[in-house]
Amino acid sequence: MEKRLPLEGVRVVDFGQQIAGPAVAMILADMGATVIHVDPPQGPQWDHPANAI
Repeated sequence: MEKRLPLEGVRVVDFGQQIAGPAVAMILADMGATVIHVDPPQGPQWDHPANAI
C-alpha cells in the first residue's frame, strides 16, 4: 500500500517575504501541500539566493 503525505491535496498560498514565511511554506510542501508563492508587484523585498523561486 502506498503511503500518502499528511497534507496531500491541500493548497497553500505563501505571501511571505522574509525567512519565516518561506521556511514554513517549504515545510508544508515537504509534507505534501501544493504551495503557490506570490511576490509583490515590485519584486521580492529580500533579494537573496535563499529566496529562490
